[in-house]
Amino acid sequence: MRFNSKYKTIARLIGASLIIIGMTLVITSHLESLNIRPENLYDKAQETMIQFFVGSIIAVVGVVLIGFTLTNSKYHESKDSIRVRCPHCGYLESGDALFCSKCRRRL
Repeated sequence: MRFNSKYKTIARLIGASLIIIGMTLVITSHLESLNIRPENLYDKAQETMIQFFVGSIIAVVGVVLIGFTLTNSKYHESKDSIRVRCPHCGYLESGDALFCSKCRRRL
């Protein structure tokens, strides 16, 4: 699947946002686990573990989304195409063109 640059930018912004949200959840769950009191240890530990795992999954999805756009652009670079010079004006045209896009004459 090839992305054009608009979709790559959107995917990268969404990926970066997901990484920030996920890492925020992971960090806050870690900070909350430092303040757990012994009387409600089980309930709070369960909440912080769920928050940690959800944050990790969200961050991984963000990393995969950014990585997908980067590898996509790396392996799908544009090929050098055959170019034909117009005999009338000298403009370089693609190899499959029948008419020059500058002077509109037949190649």
